[in-house]
Amino acid sequence: MTRLVTILAAVVGLALAIWAVSTANEKPPSLPPVREPSVNPFGRGVASLGFVEPLSRAIEISPPQPGLIDHVNVSVGDVVKTGDELFSLESITIAAQLLEARASVAAAQADLDRLRSLPRAEDLPPLQAAVTRARAALAERRELLERTTSVLGQNAATGWDAVRERLAANVVEAEVKRAEAELARIVAGPSKEELAVAQAAVTRDQARVESLNLLKQRLSVKAPSGGTVIRRNIEPGEYTVTDRAHPALILADLAHLAIRAHVDEEDIGLVQQAAASGAFSISARTRGSVVQSFKLALVRIEPYARPKTDLAGSASERVDTRVVDVVLSIAEPPAIALLPGQAVDVYFDTGVVPRQ
Repeated sequence: MTRLVTILAAVVGLALAIWAVSTANEKPPSLPPVREPSVNPFGRGVASLGFVEPLSRAIEISPPQPGLIDHVNVSVGDVVKTGDELFSLESITIAAQLLEARASVAAAQADLDRLRSLPRAEDLPPLQAAVTRARAALAERRELLERTTSVLGQNAATGWDAVRERLAANVVEAEVKRAEAELARIVAGPSKEELAVAQAAVTRDQARVESLNLLKQRLSVKAPSGGTVIRRNIEPGEYTVTDRAHPALILADLAHLAIRAHVDEEDIGLVQQAAASGAFSISARTRGSVVQSFKLALVRIEPYARPKTDLAGSASERVDTRVVDVVLSIAEPPAIALLPGQAVDVYFDTGVVPRQ
């Protein structure tokens, strides 16, 4: 019985082995590609990666300084004109400084007006009275000096008495000159130098007010040109900083789009040669589920080679190279609108087989 079971198991194993070998050579069914592959339509051409961008370039808007976002006036998709306010930063600190600066202007202007109003009518009588009193005192002293001098030979006064009276008369005479000088100064009014100093103080404080107003206006960020808001990264109440990698807003002119193709530095000579000849065809092809092909026209070749930073994702793509930007206008827009930042394949018909 055991022998029979062993023979049956061997036969079953042999049958399974024969079936496995016979089915292993069968070819799997050929499935159609999920998406149409991107193929260069030109027999002799250069292929490159391109990105959709506004013809006038996208404008990245950042705040002029760190601060709290007070309010944001635009959302994604809004169309703005040059000078429209986009957002503003909180300005309480500058507003407080403005109050102090305006008060300083008022005080400096009041001091200048006071100087210009001199002399005041009510200031003159006390000074004139002081001059009259000093002159009367001088007359009295001179009379005493004369009397003392006249009796020196009659033993009624000594030489020291005469000296003392002369010194007292000199003191009173100096007081007269001081009172007269003070009266003359008030009558003459402020000097040019005093007025200049007071005017400079007013100008300084006014400049401070204007400076703070400019800083306050700077906190209100306005659109440098017309366009559509295509990205918004800020909200009211957020604390924002100036960060070029993360701009607050991005504006773009969606009515005039272009393609920026990154041509390998080894192929840019072929593109330049074809552009100079005039017989030059350029086409582009979108990626994704819906593929669109459209014609392009050369705008300019930018004379600067830079390291390659934007990658297409191909396994054979080289990254240790440099590229030259070629800006192209869209001669025939596709049916489905292109979006800024969208990647497309660009093909140049150079008429020359590119070097591999």
